[in-house]
Amino acid sequence: MRKRVFSLLVSGASLLAGTGELSPAWAEGAPSAATGDAAGQTGQTDPAADPESARLNEIDKTYRAKLAQTLGASADPRDWALASLITGAQTELARSLHTRAADAPGDALVQWIVLSQSSARSASAVADADALTRLQAIEAGNASVWMYALMRAAQLHDAGAIDEAMRHMAASTYTDEHWYDAQKALIEVFKRNPPPDEYFALASSAQSTPGTESLTRESWPYFASVAIVAAMPLPAYQSLANACKPRADFQPGAARIGDCAKTGRTMAAKGNTLVANRIGFTLLRVTHAYNDDDVRLARAQDWIWEKSIGLYADTSRLPSAAKLIARVDDQNATGNELEAMRRELVREGLPTEPPADWIDTRSPFSAERLRADETALTPKSNRAPPAP
Repeated sequence: MRKRVFSLLVSGASLLAGTGELSPAWAEGAPSAATGDAAGQTGQTDPAADPESARLNEIDKTYRAKLAQTLGASADPRDWALASLITGAQTELARSLHTRAADAPGDALVQWIVLSQSSARSASAVADADALTRLQAIEAGNASVWMYALMRAAQLHDAGAIDEAMRHMAASTYTDEHWYDAQKALIEVFKRNPPPDEYFALASSAQSTPGTESLTRESWPYFASVAIVAAMPLPAYQSLANACKPRADFQPGAARIGDCAKTGRTMAAKGNTLVANRIGFTLLRVTHAYNDDDVRLARAQDWIWEKSIGLYADTSRLPSAAKLIARVDDQNATGNELEAMRRELVREGLPTEPPADWIDTRSPFSAERLRADETALTPKSNRAPPAP
């Protein structure tokens, strides 16, 4: 089987450990959400070759479709938004959400889901204008909201709008991609609406597959919500890189550099995901605005990240139900990925501060990355050929 069950477990463990594929590439080591669609489908199963797995997939598909229909019939716009995450951005239900979301103009989570799902559907990444306008009013201090304004300005090649979006980002006081708001809400939905008994009977019979013993009636809402959040799109942070990073053919002005540095420091210190933290440090480096305190902060964060990854390194021993629940509860309680990792290290009896002799191989301020920045400033025609 058990392909479906195992993939759900792996996607959850990968997101928790911060070991997903790197994205965006310029953030040098920033973990991204695990890949996969929001509905949790991991490919077709041959019923003849694996009838148990095929049946599990069939139950799962029917269950999610019924749950999305139930949520879509609710009077609560937040239920509509969550239904769009369960079914995936490409569904008709997700598209119809846009015309109904006006009923929750003050709900930041609803508007964020509309905005991010709209961006995921659009090849040009130009997101829903109404949702963006609402979020700018609700969360004017959230740099992640202004990232979408920056994305729109970059798509339109509007230099003035890029500068305006950067000014708003620089004035922001935090970043929040609403991962943990969505995760917490989804857990409650899945607790109220569990899969049928047959689902868990099939899952429990798959003991030969590593990790399936972790999928229980209690842990299901957590695994399912983590897998869905893993598929939620992040803002296209490459637009921020392009606006801030000096290159041979582009030199940001002093005002832009100042805004990029302020944004970087906010993301590095107050971003609620590791992706935001890493991108913040990168902005500080490429604008030459970092100081010793920034280097120390990056080192402290990298230590926690490395030790946390170590807890999930053995994929034959996927997280127990209790371990997953504790980690996700910490994420939801703190709204911060790094703090949840730190709390887990405390539970495991591991140090949360790096020893003096520890070498930070992931440092965003490494000599190698500083050299790469210098190389980017040199026209290609003037660069020395690689050594033979």
